[in-house]
Amino acid sequence: METDSNAAIDSPRRFGFEEFGDSNVNFFLYVRAKDRISRIYLRTALMQALRERLREEGIVINYPVRSLRLPDRVASEFLPDEMAGRAAAAEAPTISESGADQEQRA
Repeated sequence: METDSNAAIDSPRRFGFEEFGDSNVNFFLYVRAKDRISRIYLRTALMQALRERLREEGIVINYPVRSLRLPDRVASEFLPDEMAGRAAAAEAPTISESGADQEQRA
């Protein structure tokens, strides 16, 4: 960021950890832009540089997944036939937010 023409040269840069999240560590990066338009370009460059560095270090950002556990009677009413058939064999089907179906046993 030292060489980015959108950054204010005389402004201090800051980094800090805020808190542990559900599946992550929240932190902040502070770099001041020269003006409002430069802020857009500076933020994009910062995010791209951060993502590239994480990739180089082998750090993967996992996205949280939420699942719905449906009783068989509900599954057979709302799920497609091919999924409802599998629900009968499992204790309770699990459907992730992405729409991919999974079966989960207690």
